[in-house]
Amino acid sequence: MQPSDKQDKVIVFNYGSSSLKAAVFQLPVARLCTFKLELKDLPLLNEEEGAPTQEETREGKAHRATVLCLKELEKQLNMPLKADTCLVAHRIVHGGTNSRPLPLDDRVKDQIRELSEFAPLHNPGSLAVVQAAQAALPTIPHIACFDTAFHQTKAAEARYYGLPIRLTRKLGIERYGFHGINAAHVTSEIQEFTRQQGCPARLLICHLGAGASLTAVKDGESVDNTMGFTPLDGLIMNSRVGSIDPGALLYIMTKENLSPAQAEAFLNHDCGLKGLSGTSDLRELLLKEAAGDKDCRLAWQVYCYRLKLMAGAMIAAMGGLDAVAFTGGIGENSPPVRRSLINDLAYMGARLNHELNENPSASNSAPAKPNGTSTGAARLKCIEAPNSIPIFIVPADEELAMVKMASQFIKSTSAQRGSSK
Repeated sequence: MQPSDKQDKVIVFNYGSSSLKAAVFQLPVARLCTFKLELKDLPLLNEEEGAPTQEETREGKAHRATVLCLKELEKQLNMPLKADTCLVAHRIVHGGTNSRPLPLDDRVKDQIRELSEFAPLHNPGSLAVVQAAQAALPTIPHIACFDTAFHQTKAAEARYYGLPIRLTRKLGIERYGFHGINAAHVTSEIQEFTRQQGCPARLLICHLGAGASLTAVKDGESVDNTMGFTPLDGLIMNSRVGSIDPGALLYIMTKENLSPAQAEAFLNHDCGLKGLSGTSDLRELLLKEAAGDKDCRLAWQVYCYRLKLMAGAMIAAMGGLDAVAFTGGIGENSPPVRRSLINDLAYMGARLNHELNENPSASNSAPAKPNGTSTGAARLKCIEAPNSIPIFIVPADEELAMVKMASQFIKSTSAQRGSSK
């Protein structure tokens, strides 16, 4: 698959449980336009569109959002996408044991559908996006980029639970880990930024947002991630419970008479910061905590403690710590969260420059490339104090990571075709 001089654009779709982001890149990595649509902001179906007799499903919204995103991208570019696009890349949260991007044929779509049981908030909607995009752009190849792929380098001992091995193999129950696309991006950006000084061998990536996880990266590869079989595991999140004793869950289901589906919804939507404090917005929580709200204070303390506890586990998995990176909405924008964790990591040689933590824009960053196609490292910020291990803020950019994967996919596919001639 070698694009012609004209066919040099890649469309990227990044579906989250409540939003859809789409972007167009010109190869190799020049971002031409971006559009994000919150599913809750979709216009209501009118009678001409066939108003549903019941509430529209998340998958139905994802399908409509895809169509609207494509129209908006064409509007921004002022040109049709069909003629110049050589590939469409889709972020898929749960890819099982797949370790690389794959063409979205029927077999791969069936895999994604089967894995929807493991990621019910993400995979079904992503599949709806794929189907809508393939219907709109049927002659263009589509590929899946899996959030779990980066973590396929984890050793066997980091993958398994203490379940009967027969059941593990039968049902595919493993600690897959997530946020891998952005973890790969953060790792790449830091490696590019620190190449002259030497790349940090043991990097702790703190992906903190509505969904949150920590990734231990050693020598550029994932050693472990705090999420496990599903994106529910690990850190306390905005409305997700994080790690919980399975006995507690069984007890809650019995006492509250919850079905498995109800328990799943409860763990995803009614727990975490929201369950502890009544709000899933960390900024609101901190304002209330400062005003003396006891529940918000407890929620903040539990959040920070769990962050410290699991950071220690990731550091142990790597055998030490050489650098810390913050990414995601909270990681990039919350000085109190960064301050809390780095203070807890002082024993590992981590110390903040408090002025830069409060105002990261004053930090130095990597220069843009001369051709204007900066990969994103120009936005990387350094916020450590003198004599500290490096501490970075790296803006999350899954779309950029995916277009790099798409470019590599095109090259490898072209090489395979060339060798088969």
